[in-house]
Amino acid sequence: MSSKKSKRLKNVKQLSFEKNSSFYQFNHGGTLRKKRIGRKQRPLSTKEPLHVVFKVDKSKLRSKTLRSSKSYKLIQKIIKTYAKHFYVQLEQISIQNDHCRLLVRTKRRSSFIDQAA
Repeated sequence: MSSKKSKRLKNVKQLSFEKNSSFYQFNHGGTLRKKRIGRKQRPLSTKEPLHVVFKVDKSKLRSKTLRSSKSYKLIQKIIKTYAKHFYVQLEQISIQNDHCRLLVRTKRRSSFIDQAA
């Protein structure tokens, strides 16, 4: 039994860990920004939503949270107003104590990137 197992293991080839361009296709930032291969435009799909996070410094907040009834309504109104202004479709909005998470969709890459940058 062990001889059959060892014969099978001899024929198994180890997978290659070479860095090819398809691996880096959707990876950006961090150490990749230092390499030439990571200096491309970030992928922006018009078919899939983009996850955007706005983080807030808690020391700058008056009420110490974004979830108070006044803050919550105000933030929702501001986000919806700017979404219309920049022609961005909001899929989901999640307002937490110190950050807001948005799932955003756009019809054209140019309209989103020009405004976000």
